[in-house]
Amino acid sequence: MANLKPKPLAGFVSNGMVICASNADLSVIELIVPEGEPGERVFLAGFQNLFTQTEIQPVLNQKKKVLERCLKEFKTDEEGFVVWKGIKLMTRVGPLKAKTIKNGFVS
Repeated sequence: MANLKPKPLAGFVSNGMVICASNADLSVIELIVPEGEPGERVFLAGFQNLFTQTEIQPVLNQKKKVLERCLKEFKTDEEGFVVWKGIKLMTRVGPLKAKTIKNGFVS
């Protein structure tokens, strides 16, 4: 997610985020590894024109819980593709896909 506040992680400040898929009871968790370079921009298929900003945007207001509300809508579909409200998440190289988690949850 863009515009998240940097957080300490293992002794350094992290400005990144990982994407994981899981089954319903969280007994299986899989790291989603997008194709492309580290730091590759992830966008919604068909909406890449909305994700062209190169300048750093202000940090999201944590009190509005934007991230928490959006995360509820991230899933993996029946083929394992990562989707938000049914729209695939993409990099410039291709869609994000879980190798083993179908119809799962994403966080």
